[in-house]
Amino acid sequence: MPGQTPKGPIPVLMAMLLCDMVITDPDTGKKTLVGIFDRLSTLQFPTKRTMAVYAKLTDAQGKYIFCLQFIGIDRDQVLGEVQSEPIEISSRLEPFQFALPITVGAEHPGLYEFRLYANDTYIGRVPFWAAQITSEGG
Repeated sequence: MPGQTPKGPIPVLMAMLLCDMVITDPDTGKKTLVGIFDRLSTLQFPTKRTMAVYAKLTDAQGKYIFCLQFIGIDRDQVLGEVQSEPIEISSRLEPFQFALPITVGAEHPGLYEFRLYANDTYIGRVPFWAAQITSEGG
């Protein structure tokens, strides 16, 4: 929605996790998080990784566009970003869960973070470490 952000209460972030993938059961809507992690070890930099960021919110009602930014902490620089389609949330009283897939590029070892926004309002973050290993066994 260029030029307009949907309005609604500011959601409260209950959980935010990085994982290899999120599987949603088509019958129940239950989410299965596969391969939860908070760090990436790699033989060389720069490196790219596709992952999913799972979020569980409460106190949300109305239409939201969620934006997930991947930030290089050393320069406070946005290195990647993904945005959801507009999502309609019907009740503030029930938790709402979703996952956003994202491919990120870490230029060097260090601390990075994911920042989550709901309708352009910051609602939370999760750190992510990238480390270099010296051999495939190490």
